[in-house]
Amino acid sequence: MISGTPPSDWRVANLFAQARYLFSTRQISWLWTSRKANRAADHVAALALSDSCPSDWVSNPPSSLMNILVYDGLPCPH
Repeated sequence: MISGTPPSDWRVANLFAQARYLFSTRQISWLWTSRKANRAADHVAALALSDSCPSDWVSNPPSSLMNILVYDGLPCPH
């Protein structure tokens, strides 16, 4: 994306506008984390991109995500 050139997809433009607003009103810092270290987020993103992520995934995660959370030692919903 060239600076000052709006994205062609209006949904992306809206996301950029929201991000700019958040950056201007809050102190936000970014930290790069490898995909391997952030497997749960990577898996949820992949599910969402393939339209296979249920809308209630936070309270009722798919078994594939629960396996990653258990492996990472994170709590899972019961």
